[in-house]
Amino acid sequence: MQTNTKRISFFTGLLCLCAAIACEAQSLQQTIQRIRSYKNISYKDQLSFKFSFEEDFGVNIIESYVKPVATETQTGGYFLVKGSTTTYAYDGNKQVRFYFPDSTYAIDKNAIGGQDTRTLIYWTGVIEKHMDQEKSVKRFADTTINGTVYLNFQINEVDNIENNEHFYTHTKLLIDKKSYLPYKITRHARGKTGDGSIGGYTESHQYSNFNFNLSSFPDLSSIIIPDFFTLPKPGKPIIPLENGIMAPSITAYDLSGNAVDLQKLKGKNVLLNFTLVGCVHCVNAANMLNSLQAKFENKDLMILNIYPHDNKDAIKKFDTFNKIKTPSYTSNKETDKAYKVDGYPKFFLIDKKGKINEQYTGYYKELENLLTSKIEELSK
Repeated sequence: MQTNTKRISFFTGLLCLCAAIACEAQSLQQTIQRIRSYKNISYKDQLSFKFSFEEDFGVNIIESYVKPVATETQTGGYFLVKGSTTTYAYDGNKQVRFYFPDSTYAIDKNAIGGQDTRTLIYWTGVIEKHMDQEKSVKRFADTTINGTVYLNFQINEVDNIENNEHFYTHTKLLIDKKSYLPYKITRHARGKTGDGSIGGYTESHQYSNFNFNLSSFPDLSSIIIPDFFTLPKPGKPIIPLENGIMAPSITAYDLSGNAVDLQKLKGKNVLLNFTLVGCVHCVNAANMLNSLQAKFENKDLMILNIYPHDNKDAIKKFDTFNKIKTPSYTSNKETDKAYKVDGYPKFFLIDKKGKINEQYTGYYKELENLLTSKIEELSK
C-alpha cells in the first residue's frame, strides 16, 4: 500500500512538472506567434550595452522596422534599424551598414552583426530554439511595473563550467501578460574572447511605441544604397619602425600632468603599451602587464601605458575599474604617428640604450611568455 502511494505521488509530481513545462512553452509560443502573425512591425528599442570591463552602459535609441518572413533562414525576416549614427538593413540576401558621419557603407552576408541588429524577430528564434528544453527555460514570479503585469522568463542558452570557469549566455524576458509582446529583453554573457582570454557583456532592449501592419512601411525586400554613400577609402599601409633604431621621443603626461622623457629612462628597459579605453583586448593586455610588473619589480623595467586618444578622467576611471596597476599617460596622435601604430594594443620593448628591441601588435595568450623571455634576455 505504501509503495503504491509513493508511485502515485511520483507520477502526480511528474504530471505537475510536465504541466508546468507545457504552460511555460505555451506562453512563449504565444509570443512567437504574436510577432510572426504581423505583416510588419515598427517599434522603438532603447538599447543599453556594456562590456564586463566597462563601468557604464552606452545607450542608443533605435527606430526599428521588421518584416517577419517564414522562409528567411538567418533571422526569420527582414529589418531596418536606425540608430544615432548608424543604420543597418537586411533584405534576406545581404546586410548593409550605413555610417552617417562619413557617408560610408559596408556589406555583409550575415544578418546579425551585433547588438544593434538583434531585433524582435531574432529573439523569437532564440525563444523557439530553447522553449521546449526543460533545463533551458526558467519561469519566475510575475513582475508588475507601473500597473502592468509581465511574465518573467530566463533562457539559458549556454551554461557550463570549463577549467573552473563559468561560461554562460542567459537571456531574461519580461513579456506583457495580456499582449504577449516583449517589454524588456536582457542578455548576460561570459565566455572566451578571440584572443583566448575571458570576457563578457550585458545588453538590454526595452521596447515601446509598437505599430503593426502599417500601410506606409519601408520596402525591406531590396536594399537601395543612396548615391551619396560610398565604400570606405582604403587606408595607406603603415610601414612599421625597424627594430634596432633609437626609439622616437614621445609627448606624454602622467595623470598628474607631469611630462615623461624617454631620455631620462635610459639605463632601464622600457615597455611602451599603446592602448585605448573601451578595448577588450587592451584590458586583457593590461592584466598581462600587471603580471609582468610583479615578475620584474626589481629588475630595471618600466612599463608605460600610452593613451593617444583618451582624456585623463576617462583613463583614471578605466584604470580604477579594471584594476590596472601599471602607470598610465595621456598622449596625442602625433606620438601614434611617430611610432607607426597600426592597431591596439601595440607594444614596443626598448632596451637600456633607448633602442627598439622588439615590437608586438595585439594581445594573444603567448605574448606574456614572449615578453618575459625578451625582458630576461635584456636584463642580463
